Amino acid sequence: MQLSFQIERASNYRVYDTISKKSDPYVEKALYLDTYRLKLIFRDGNINHIDFKPFLKKSKNPLISKYLDLAKFKKYHLEDGRLLWGNDLEFESESLYNNNL
Repeated sequence: MQLSFQIERASNYRVYDTISKKSDPYVEKALYLDTYRLKLIFRDGNINHIDFKPFLKKSKNPLISKYLDLAKFKKYHLEDGRLLWGNDLEFESESLYNNNL
């Protein structure tokens, strides 16, 4: 009981879970594939190919939909395991790991 409380309390930080022996998802590399698809490589070796086009097309927010412009889309970067586009768009590593946009 106490251990789960400590893990919950530290959920905003990258913690090491001694029960499952896995660290929280963390994006190590993001590689452009084509159109709106990126290949994401995680610290634990997991690799996801994610198509962002449905997410971008569905958005009514102009700060997000502007990334339908491929030149802008290609200007992503990683920061502390998160995927970002400027100050407008950010994806947490856990969402990317679970392919849940």
